[in-house]
Amino acid sequence: MKKQLVSKLAFSAILATSLVLVGCGGGGGDGEEKITVTTDADWVAYQDSNGEWHVLSNVSTTEDGNEVTTYSFKVKNKYGVAFYCVDNEEGQVYQLTKDDLSSVSYFCEDHATRYTVSGTFTNLDENSGGNVYIDSQSMMNMLSKSEVDNNWTVSDVPEGTWDIVGVEFTTDGDSITPTRAAINRNVEVNGDVTGQELTFAPNSLVGYAFNVTDGDAQGYGISFFVTKNNTVVMNGNKDKDETSGKWYRIQNIELIDGDVYVFIGANSDESKIRMESVDASTPPEGGWDGWNMNLNDITPLTSGSFDPNTKTISGLNYTPNPEGKVTNLVGYDISIDNDVDWNFAISKSWLGDGTSYTLPDFSGLDGFNNSWWFDNLESTSVDVELTAVMSDASLNNLLQPEVEIVGSFPLIKSATFEMVTQELQ
Repeated sequence: MKKQLVSKLAFSAILATSLVLVGCGGGGGDGEEKITVTTDADWVAYQDSNGEWHVLSNVSTTEDGNEVTTYSFKVKNKYGVAFYCVDNEEGQVYQLTKDDLSSVSYFCEDHATRYTVSGTFTNLDENSGGNVYIDSQSMMNMLSKSEVDNNWTVSDVPEGTWDIVGVEFTTDGDSITPTRAAINRNVEVNGDVTGQELTFAPNSLVGYAFNVTDGDAQGYGISFFVTKNNTVVMNGNKDKDETSGKWYRIQNIELIDGDVYVFIGANSDESKIRMESVDASTPPEGGWDGWNMNLNDITPLTSGSFDPNTKTISGLNYTPNPEGKVTNLVGYDISIDNDVDWNFAISKSWLGDGTSYTLPDFSGLDGFNNSWWFDNLESTSVDVELTAVMSDASLNNLLQPEVEIVGSFPLIKSATFEMVTQELQ
């Protein structure tokens, strides 16, 4: 379930990658304003408004020798940017406006320098195990632990300022129960780090119920604890066959402004997804007793259709439930996979009053290999998924640095976020 859920959150992952790596645009201005693109993709093109696509040429190298390159181009307001990564066999298209974003990044590879961080559990229970979490990428590391000196090591940690979170747990068959927690704050990682002691606080984890429903039907749920410095700890889950799952709240450890809990719920067929964030240091209204998420107020998406002959997606006229938690339609995500793997992020401001989108035809452009596209494919071999994206924050606000990435998994730390998906073929 979690892998499928991650794939359905591609839109926000793409947008977050654009911002975290480059910075927010803020758009507007006259027709002379440039859009800046930073990427290591093998092929890059742009479009002004709905005009012809043009292959981008090198402007300047920014890092890693010739691997990462900066491009720029001028647009009136609406624009598109397309990328293709040969090794990953993945393509990405953004359809945005200058008010959405004027700096866009897309990377095929991770260029962050990586280090090893190590230390000890100073009071790990003899019959317990320990996990350590550092940063937003190396989550869920089960660490090697000496039975004698309780050593732990996490490798492949990117450079940055991180919080190190330790979780003690006990096991009973397949059941894992967290028991105590520890947090080391503001650890600078700009080289290999040693000697980090994690001391578990007494009575520091308490379990609460976590439920997701869609009307009378049960759904999935995942819960995360995210520190101020964006270290991510998965702290709960719920299966669709369970009437209630469990998530763990940290206590007897000082939680600070910027620490949050993030709850993600999906209905049984994963066509509806909601993400909710709450300040970890301040009890929410109604207290911590359970976290119940009812997805029944998310209107299903049923209007989309795909014409394989014209390569047109229609039915982009989704209207959120005005009585639901989120009513602001941010845009659409179109995912195409199977024999080809492309993703299209379309902002509502780019789409305007339009209700359809025709996939661009890149054949004939310099450097484009038609095997990357639909050249010799039968329509039945292509799977198309349409997702409408809603948030209580504007698209511009969603692209602020409080959006962080866990691999390809987005965590939006300050906004309620919803997606509703329809399989088109």
